[in-house]
Amino acid sequence: MKKGEKLSQEEKDQRNSRKKNNAEKILLLTDKYRITSDTVQYVLQQKNGKGNWITIGYHAHLKDIIKSAGEHVTKDDLDALIYVAEQIDKMTTIVSNYESLEKIRI
Repeated sequence: MKKGEKLSQEEKDQRNSRKKNNAEKILLLTDKYRITSDTVQYVLQQKNGKGNWITIGYHAHLKDIIKSAGEHVTKDDLDALIYVAEQIDKMTTIVSNYESLEKIRI
């Protein structure tokens, strides 16, 4: 596509579909920590004093982000750790089910 050329409606629809499929996913761990992800990476974020989310770590693998989240969140309190463990268990189940479905599709 050349500069200045307009997209056809089909091309616009394809672009919008790709954006929706690659949308950022957010898992709120506590009121201070969350994990976001896209098709490339997992990102651990912490809420600062102004209420903005700041990135404190990037990870390519689920196990690494889980470990990192556990190291940070456990400093807050035990209730947060239990909540994180429950959320990670749910996330692991979802990923496992997805991987199983992918194997079937192949």
